Amino acid sequence: MSNKDLKEIFLKAVESVQPPQLIKNQVKLEGCHLLVKGRTYFLKKPCHVVGFGKAVLGMATELESLLGEQLEGGVVTVPEGIFEKYQRPSGSKIEYIEGAKGNLPDEEAVKGAVKIRNLAQRLQEDDLLIVLISGGGSALLPLPVSPITLEEKVDVIKKLAKSGADIRELNSLRKRISVLKGGGLAELAYPCKIISLVLSDIVGDPLDFIASGPTISDRDSAES
Repeated sequence: MSNKDLKEIFLKAVESVQPPQLIKNQVKLEGCHLLVKGRTYFLKKPCHVVGFGKAVLGMATELESLLGEQLEGGVVTVPEGIFEKYQRPSGSKIEYIEGAKGNLPDEEAVKGAVKIRNLAQRLQEDDLLIVLISGGGSALLPLPVSPITLEEKVDVIKKLAKSGADIRELNSLRKRISVLKGGGLAELAYPCKIISLVLSDIVGDPLDFIASGPTISDRDSAES
């Protein structure tokens, strides 16, 4: 096999796992029926989208293109500076908010988290919320439980990271001190139906730890 063939195979493999391509492969729209990995959801009315993470920009733009008039709107938080590399979608129904400079929670990311919380809280039983999640989502969805401040949260995460805590340990703490993590987003959106589309950055794909599991019930103990 030639170097050219090997390069072509490599590039095709990389293309197949790009966020937009993954959405194309897994999500289809047929009239008022949304098909996700073989499951069908009937859209009683246009759905909503929220997202947070380093890879959700491509997921969100592809999903908006696919949904068309079946998208009501949404809020997506993305890393600060991402639109220096990628074009900001024009005329989008989705509001994009940049934050988490250096992959650390900041006030801009908090603003995005507040808007995501507010959107989730107003949804009703006949609504559908699609949640886009990828690595880096924890830093882009910071909403500390009162009376903890953002500064205090960042400080303790920094200290734990410097002391050698791994991603599971960091996310375990984040779930304890966040309004939206550890299933908090799903609780706020109840009773609306939720579809989570997740790109994992953790070995073993533990859904309750990816971006600190905002739509997954907390399965780890406080002692862990």
